[in-house]
Amino acid sequence: MDHIDGITQGLTRSLAISNAEAVKVVGLDDLDGLKATRFLLEGRLLTTKDYHKDSLVGMLKRIWHTREEFSSATLEDSKLILFSFKSDLDRKRVMRGSPWTFDKALLLLSVTDGSVDPHTVPLD
Repeated sequence: MDHIDGITQGLTRSLAISNAEAVKVVGLDDLDGLKATRFLLEGRLLTTKDYHKDSLVGMLKRIWHTREEFSSATLEDSKLILFSFKSDLDRKRVMRGSPWTFDKALLLLSVTDGSVDPHTVPLD
């Protein structure tokens, strides 16, 4: 039994979400803090299926190869994701590299400065 418990604990640790991988959920009021010092992209995965946002962001961190870390925030009650970059160079590289896909679905991206309601940005 000790061997099985060790395997179970190892699997549990490997499936745990670290703070670096966690997706933050923000409200519209929180956007002012993000737009002050960041370069933003708004995104939406073009799918009707449910998907794991932590997996999407983890995959994007691996394939975007940004020079500096970026963060993501899921807007409450929405399928919109706000990506916040520390440099405009990284944001531009991501936009030039598109189209991006996840689980056979297109990731739609739009540059934003955070001054407009994210729900009004056309991502169709």
